Amino acid sequence: MKFRALSTMLAASLTLMLGAAACGSSSKSSSISHAVSSAAASETSAAKSKVKATVSTSAAKVKATVSTSAAKVKSTASSSVAKAKTTYKAGEVCSSSNESAYKAQNLTCVNGHLTSTSTSKSTST
Repeated sequence: MKFRALSTMLAASLTLMLGAAACGSSSKSSSISHAVSSAAASETSAAKSKVKATVSTSAAKVKATVSTSAAKVKSTASSSVAKAKTTYKAGEVCSSSNESAYKAQNLTCVNGHLTSTSTSKSTST
């Protein structure tokens, strides 16, 4: 893009110098000078448009990445909460769906409430 702008300006400058030397006319010189300025402005405008488009695309990509990362963090956090180990105590209300968790803590569900299962053996003398 820079090479194109420089070559356009160089060509316009050469045209300006040759036109002024051949004619000696200041009106042709000013019109050529105006053409050089217009070409430079056009190149600058095109470069700015390209930069704006690139920045806009990059911003959209960053926003999408942040959104995806936030969703992953939220999902991980909610699954961690769901997997948290619960400690049960005797006397609490129980349900049959948690029998394996109760058993791991030496508890059983009797008449809708947890009771402690005895693991110690009684000794008789």
